[in-house]
Amino acid sequence: MFKSGDWIIDNNSGTFGTVSNVFVDGVTAHFGRRVVIRTFDQISLAPVEIPQEDLLAMQHLAVETGDLEWFCELGKRLGVDVHG
Repeated sequence: MFKSGDWIIDNNSGTFGTVSNVFVDGVTAHFGRRVVIRTFDQISLAPVEIPQEDLLAMQHLAVETGDLEWFCELGKRLGVDVHG
């Protein structure tokens, strides 16, 4: 159902994140700089296309949190070649 790299939504907070590792009953995921454990019923796959304005908002959050890796990943999704 989920695989590493999938974009997900936390069902409780509505925040976007990415799956790091998949286990039998859940995942570890990155939500900004936070790495959390979520069970499958706590998350949903994010829409295939995240609106550009949301990606830009997440990129601003990545800058605010100092997360260069996330910033670059979002840049790739926006079609911008970003070098760290």
